[in-house]
Order: sequence, then structure tokens, then C-alpha cells
Amino acid sequence: MGATRRGYKGTGTDAAFFLLLAAVLCFYLWLAPYGWAGSDEADYLAEPYRMAQGDCFFVDNWDCGQLYGFVMLPLMRLYLRIAPGADGIFLHFRLLYALFSCLVAALIYLRGRRISRPAALVAALMLALYAPLSIRTFSYNAMGLYAMLCMCMTVCTAREHPFRDHVFAGVCLAALVLCFPFTVSLYLLWVLAVLVFALREKRGGQSAPYYALTPRALLAVTLGVGILFVLFCVHVLSRAGLREVIAAFPNVFRDPEHQLESVFWLAKNVVYCVIVSAPGSERTLILCGALAAVVLLDRGRLKRRALYLSAAAVLCAVYAAPFAFSNLSNELMLPLSILGVFAYILAEQRQKELFFLLFVPGLIYAVCMHPSSSLRYLALCHGFAVCSTASVFFLFHVLDELLREKRGLPQAAVCALAALVLAAQLGLELHSRLTVFFHDEGFAALDTRIEEGVQKGL
Repeated sequence: MGATRRGYKGTGTDAAFFLLLAAVLCFYLWLAPYGWAGSDEADYLAEPYRMAQGDCFFVDNWDCGQLYGFVMLPLMRLYLRIAPGADGIFLHFRLLYALFSCLVAALIYLRGRRISRPAALVAALMLALYAPLSIRTFSYNAMGLYAMLCMCMTVCTAREHPFRDHVFAGVCLAALVLCFPFTVSLYLLWVLAVLVFALREKRGGQSAPYYALTPRALLAVTLGVGILFVLFCVHVLSRAGLREVIAAFPNVFRDPEHQLESVFWLAKNVVYCVIVSAPGSERTLILCGALAAVVLLDRGRLKRRALYLSAAAVLCAVYAAPFAFSNLSNELMLPLSILGVFAYILAEQRQKELFFLLFVPGLIYAVCMHPSSSLRYLALCHGFAVCSTASVFFLFHVLDELLREKRGLPQAAVCALAALVLAAQLGLELHSRLTVFFHDEGFAALDTRIEEGVQKGL
């Protein structure tokens, strides 16, 4: 009987998710024509369009962000076969993006429900509603985030077919590096971690705690990376000779917006950007740090975790308040990540695999995002979308533990507060989608339709 009830509950959660996702898709399709396509949106489509017309990477383009065009090239070629010409291309790709983003959200849910169905539902909807910089079309920001999330969620939930899953994760990692070359550090750190555990096991020490950190998993990931790398090399060399490519390659590193900086500069700038992120943020972050210290030093923290979690939720809400009606949704990703750290620490049975295979890579991704864009702080916040995904799972996990304790009002109050925080996160993202149009006026002012050219239908 218990199994039947759990199965029914799971089916109900699945049905609720896909109904909500269908509503999000309809909302996006309705919203797609609104807003002028500025230079950023044009640049995002220009890269794959140029490559589809015959340009060669490195030789005909010295832009550091050009590699993202290869990720988009199959879709652009398919589009141009069906609809030759560029009339209305901005609107059409907004519609395709709406569908693609919902498909990725569905994948995140289907993988994440192996951990927790309610948490997977909220995390996937949060990602479906999120659009980097409030630009509702394909971009290296969006595609990089989707590749990162698909990779991490696949690795975290690889059970029945782990080798095959890690090959797919490798393909996602290669796509991520094409969108943000600095994220190659994720692969290098992965190799280092596997080597460390392999050496420790050889010396009679601890073996790899997760399949993802075994040599076999690394082999599968490398195979996936190699597949996309070979396809990329074949494509480039089909357009230009090797000598020509090598001669042109150094010009890519002359991009003034993507210069290599020292590790010290990067760390200092990341900390500075977070501290000055909003009015009063320094005081709030100091209080968060002080609370974290108290929690870590308190050996009886599990007895008082309802109080600690409530305090953390309040502090994170105060920190997020200036971002509530920001003109960009990136900033909404950072406060939830901070709350997720508290939820992880206060759990009796910590989700260590999720922490090391999703949250920690998310931190590395966020730091890599910082020097990858001239936007700096906003790029950093965008990277925290991965950490926010993990934070949703941490929060649901610790709330489940609290509810099982059955101590009465304090636990119920904390759960209500956490539910309010998550509802506010989803509500603010929805508000941002409806009211913010990148480089354009508010919704009420968008009353003129363009009838011709690449912006036809907007």
C-alpha cells in the first residue's frame, strides 16, 4: 500500500510539473514578440549565421566569443533550410528558445526527481523562468548555463547507465567550454581529482567516493569531450588550412574584453563585486558570515537548526530585497545560493554527492564567468544559477528532516518561511520576465509591430 501511495504521489508531482511547464511555455510564446532586438541579441545570432554562410572560425572572425557559434550551428543550418533568408529571424529564434529552455527544464526535472521530486519541480521551474540578462533568446550565457546544468545533473544522478551518462556529460562539458573557454578549468580540476583518488587508492587509502571521480568515469567524459572536439576540428579544417588557422589564432587573444588576469586579481575582484553588490550588502554579508561561524562552532546546532535556518532565510531575504525589482534577473541567483549553504550545513544527513558534484562546480563556473564577460558582477551572479539549483535540493532536504522531527510549531514555521522564500524567488523571476525587456521600454510602451526585415513580427 505504501508503494502504491508513493507511486501515486510521484505521478501527481510529474503531472503538476508538466502542466506548470506547459503554462510557462505558453507564457514565453505569448511574450516572444515583445521587445526590440538590440545589438546583443543580434550578435548572438550573427555568430552562427555567419558560420552557416561559410565563414571560418579564427580566420574570418577574431571575436573571443565566436566558439559559441559552433554549438548553435546545427540549429541555424536547420532553420535556414526550412526558412531561407533572414526575415523574422529574431522572433523565430525567440520561439525556438522558449521551446528549448522548457526541454532543458524537463531534463533537469527528470534527472532531479531521482533525488527529490518536489525539489526537482521547483528547481526546474526556477530555471525555466530564468533568462540571463532578461534576454529571451539563444546566447552563450544561456547555452553555457544549460550545458553546465545538464552535465552536473547527469553526473549526480548517473545510476543505471553511468558510462553512457558520463559520455553525455562530456559532450555537455565540451559545449560549455565552447561557450566559455575559461571553463576548461572544470575539466582540468576533474582530472586532478581523479588522479588524487587513484593515487590514494593505490597506496591503500580511500577510494573515490563517487563514480564520477573514478578513472572509468573520466574516460567516458573525455570520450564525450573528444567527440565534439573532433567534429569542431573537422568543421574548421574544412573551411581553411591548418597553417592559416594557426596564423590567425593568436588574434583571438587580443580581444580587450576577454584578457587573462592573475588569480589574485580574480579573487579580489570577485569578493569586491559581491560585497558592493547592493546598498547595505556589506552589513548583511557580515551578519551572514557571523551566523555561519556560530552555526559551525555550535556542536548542538541540529537542536537549534530551526532557529538558525530561519535567521539565515531572513538575512538572505534582506540581502535580496534590493534585487527584487531589478531590471536584470541575474542578481536573484546569488541570495538563494547563500541560503543553500546554511541548509546543507544544518542537514543531519548531508547531500555530499550533490554538494561536490553540483554546488562546488557551480562555484567554479561562477568564478569562470566573472572574467568571461565585461559585465563582471552580473556574469558572476549568472554563474550562481547552478548553485541555486543545488540550494533548492538542500533546502527541501533539511525541511524534510525538520518535518520528520515532529516537534510542532517551530518546524512548521520554518517550513512556511522556506516555502515563502521559494515562492518569492519564482514570483520575482516571473515578474522580471513580464516587465523587463532588455534595452527597451516597459510593456505598456511596446505597441508598434515591425512588419519587415530581420525584426519582422516584433
